[in-house]
Amino acid sequence: MNVYTYREHKLIQPMLDAFTKDTGIKVNVVSASSGLEQRIKTEGANSPADVLLTVDIGRLEDAVQAGITQPIKSTLLDKVVPSQYRDPEGHWYGISMRARVVYASKDRVKQDAITYEELADPNGRARSAFAPASTSITTL
Repeated sequence: MNVYTYREHKLIQPMLDAFTKDTGIKVNVVSASSGLEQRIKTEGANSPADVLLTVDIGRLEDAVQAGITQPIKSTLLDKVVPSQYRDPEGHWYGISMRARVVYASKDRVKQDAITYEELADPNGRARSAFAPASTSITTL
């Protein structure tokens, strides 16, 4: 099986090893930091890619819009992946999530909870800064 992925190899290797152990199927990995959707599209019907493992919903949608995905139907995936984490037409399944944490100064912010709506409100008093989507840190 050929997996094209944006994930760091060391982070997915345990999952790939478990898959090979359970199925006997060897996994070949092609890693990149960008351009996998374009590569698959260029390779066309001759693409060796069996699976595209992306890092965010934006890249999933890019792949669907590029026409490089095909719907799959899996009772196992439907059983273990809740419907809100999969494409209604079966083009993708979300298999992991990333926490987005909000930090606030106790000295300057007197409330116990801040909503995304409050952070996005242009008339609000919240000042916020966000790290790039490629990182896992969000700061205030």
